[in-house]
Amino acid sequence: MTDQPCTHHSGLVAQLNAICKKLELIEKAIQKQFEMTELQVEHTKVDLERRLESMNEIRGQLNRQADTFITKVEVNLLFEKTASHFDAMAKANRERIDMLDKMYTEKSAAKKWSDHIVTVLIGLAVLVVMWIMQHGIK
Repeated sequence: MTDQPCTHHSGLVAQLNAICKKLELIEKAIQKQFEMTELQVEHTKVDLERRLESMNEIRGQLNRQADTFITKVEVNLLFEKTASHFDAMAKANRERIDMLDKMYTEKSAAKKWSDHIVTVLIGLAVLVVMWIMQHGIK
């Protein structure tokens, strides 16, 4: 027996050998793609871990900042305190305005009466002067 195929099957053996070589090349290409994919997965893993660390750092910063913020309860208390302070100021100002208004009204009323009195006195003086002019001083 020889290792050589018979003349009838020599073409078939050549085709099988070509198919085997193609399969070996495909296997090598697939192996190379698999290695590249594993390398890419490793790089992606490192990038994701780095991003996760930076996100955790940002989260820590936000938590530290949140501890310095005023709480809603404190804001409500400040608003209530401010509102009561402004209400007290408004009440005091209203009282002052009412007192000034009362003083103005009294002064206006007194001024009106004084204006009337002065007008009446001027009128009387004019009448006296006219009477003296008509009747003369005797």
